[in-house]
Amino acid sequence: MTENAGLQLLGGYLRGLMGRDVALTGVLLDEALEHPALAAWFPILQSSVEIDPSALARLHRSIELGMAQITTYYSLAYGRVSDSVPGPEFRDLIIAIARQPGGCAVGLEMVSMRLHSDRSEKREPLPEVREAGLFVIAAFEFQKRDERTTRKDHELGAVVAASLIGEEGALVAKALCRKLMVATKSHHISGHDYNDLVKGLLKVQPFVTLDEMFSGDPESQRASVWFFNDLLRFHKDVLAVLEDETVISWCDRDPSVRYPLAASVALLFKRPKDGAPHEWTPLAKQLLEKAPEPRLVLTEIVNRLRPSSWSGSLASKLEGRLKLLDSLRGAGNPALEEPLEAAKKSLRARIDAERRSEQEEDRERNNRFE
Repeated sequence: MTENAGLQLLGGYLRGLMGRDVALTGVLLDEALEHPALAAWFPILQSSVEIDPSALARLHRSIELGMAQITTYYSLAYGRVSDSVPGPEFRDLIIAIARQPGGCAVGLEMVSMRLHSDRSEKREPLPEVREAGLFVIAAFEFQKRDERTTRKDHELGAVVAASLIGEEGALVAKALCRKLMVATKSHHISGHDYNDLVKGLLKVQPFVTLDEMFSGDPESQRASVWFFNDLLRFHKDVLAVLEDETVISWCDRDPSVRYPLAASVALLFKRPKDGAPHEWTPLAKQLLEKAPEPRLVLTEIVNRLRPSSWSGSLASKLEGRLKLLDSLRGAGNPALEEPLEAAKKSLRARIDAERRSEQEEDRERNNRFE
């Protein structure tokens, strides 16, 4: 019999016994708490039955004893075993687990699963569940990518959106943004692995998140631009969670700096449906119309037209981008006519060069097969 099978058997026995003799079940779990062979698996055994006040006391004692690895407490996240735990007791348990080495990830999953149950049952999360989420997010540190990264990103996004509200949430959001950018700069993580997290931050603290991500010197701002463009390269438009009015309102707080920044990271054009030509987004035109220095915004727009990756003919792809530039006449700003014509002239020259290069490659390829 395998170890896991043995634990499942014991858990099944405890569940059955709980329905017949609550007192005896408690006695057996009390003994398992410090039993030489069972203490290491106690959290899994305890999660087999209802988490009542006696169970909570045992779990806190198990944490104090440290005889079970912190990862065994993941069992408390599954099967809705913790759903019935009252708010204050749930918060205290999360904090006790999250304070242990490696315990933050466990606490994060427990809060995430509790929030998932709340959504499924269409009920508002308890204030203490939000407090628990705030605690684990404040304690969270980014680690190198592993097999749990995608799941962790999903959990972070859900917990951030539910917990980082108000002034206290704003402070935690600021700190988390700093940690995120430090981790990406040091190449511990890739920004595109944390799109759910960034979406959650933008949903609940949009201005704080944008302020923090684009604060600092020009080098820091360039790092943030690269971060958001990395997300776009992986087809993750995290800024789509924001209304255009929110982006414009943020830009208006420091227009000379922020309008070009927004143009460098926002989704500016997209296909209305598969196979259709690209069209400008409403936000792209608003950025041009409202910016105090529209030439700077146009420069960013032109830069964004250059594909970072493609398949097939680059010349053909660039021709589609040229059509986009042609349609910008509707911006209606005479000051943009000259730079717009210059940008189109430069793009035509590149298209011609790419077309010649592709034709030469085709000739060489054909000659090799003759």
